[in-house]
Amino acid sequence: LLRGGRTRVIASQNPLPAYASIHGAIEPIARNHRLQHGLAFQPAAEQLARSDRDDDSINADQWRLDVEELSRLSRFTYGKDIELAKAWLLSQFQNIPGLVVHEQLFAMPGSQASNVMAILPGRSRAQETFIIGAHYDSISERASAVAPGAEDNASGVAGLLALAKHFAERPPEATLVFVAFAGEEQGLYGSEFFTEEWLKNEKASIIKGVFIMDMIGYSKDGELDCLLETSAASKPLLLSIQAANTDPELKLVESFDYWGSDHVPFLDREIPAVLFITNDYLDYPDYHRSTDTPDKPHPTLAAKTLRLMVASLQQLI
Repeated sequence: LLRGGRTRVIASQNPLPAYASIHGAIEPIARNHRLQHGLAFQPAAEQLARSDRDDDSINADQWRLDVEELSRLSRFTYGKDIELAKAWLLSQFQNIPGLVVHEQLFAMPGSQASNVMAILPGRSRAQETFIIGAHYDSISERASAVAPGAEDNASGVAGLLALAKHFAERPPEATLVFVAFAGEEQGLYGSEFFTEEWLKNEKASIIKGVFIMDMIGYSKDGELDCLLETSAASKPLLLSIQAANTDPELKLVESFDYWGSDHVPFLDREIPAVLFITNDYLDYPDYHRSTDTPDKPHPTLAAKTLRLMVASLQQLI
């Protein structure tokens, strides 16, 4: 059974209402609850891009260049390009002053893979840790040959690098751990291993929050809406993120039905975590396809999502 990505299998003795989507998914859950209403005026993408360039907390142009660079590689977990992607990520993190960088090797069925980690030690509250993560592997119908994975999930990994650069230039009081996970598409192997290793060292109590990015750039209709997916137990973290949003163009949606991405291992162990993902992920026609290319993400949605993450973290660290 396919366990990775945003796909799941549900067993039930009762009939389940089907949610018709291009992925053929069954979603037996209530529709996501919108927290903010749409604006009557929707500026053109060019206007949005110009206004976003006035905010220097995130370099949107560099984010897009990193998406393009990662998309040149077919980052299938069992393919040869995954090693090239890992080497590129290691070099990118190593070029950011202040980060302690290393890889974390773990077993996969029939193979091995590596998470890439970069730690930014806190100045005064180093024992308090915030995890920021995104999976860097990709998949498609021809995964060994062509799996660009621009939206899923070069968009999140480029965001990871953008956040690392931002906070390295503004050293936090608490510790930030940036993690690029591998093996997500085969069943969250990288994040499961990371979480298990962390708990072996009895560090769970010092994780104050986990921020995961997966598919943060796509909009089917130009509407800029980000889904925040978490558990009821993580509601305090969710509320702090919602309170940090001052962008009237970025609409937030919440769901407590968590599944299918790297926030799951943390939430399953009662560690507060939130997934940032486009609210239109079910409607993305190039999901897990060789056509998931860098021209598909919206011009500004990812940058707005990343600026929300910056604002959210700044009030916590």
